[in-house]
Order: sequence, then C-alpha cells, then structure tokens
Amino acid sequence: MRHRACGEREDDGGRLIFHVFAALAEFIRELIGDGTKLLCGVLNSVLR
Repeated sequence: MRHRACGEREDDGGRLIFHVFAALAEFIRELIGDGTKLLCGVLNSVLR
C-alpha cells in the first residue's frame, strides 16, 4: 500500500474536485488575459 500525502484522494470525488478546480483556474487565467488585453487597448488609445 502506497503512502498518501495529506489531503490526497484517489476516489471519483477527489478526481471531480481536481477537475473542477483545474477548470476554474483556466477560466480565471483567461479572464485575466482578456482584462490585460482590454487594458492595453484602452491605454494605447489614451496615449495617442
């Protein structure tokens, strides 16, 4: 039997939580990227 780290889960619920958090992290990363592009566009138009 392998030793598991604290909080490590191997059942279906653990995998589901892992995928939910991964999807949430990807969504937040895209929001940050979109906001950065928007901010750059606004700053470029203001500085012209």
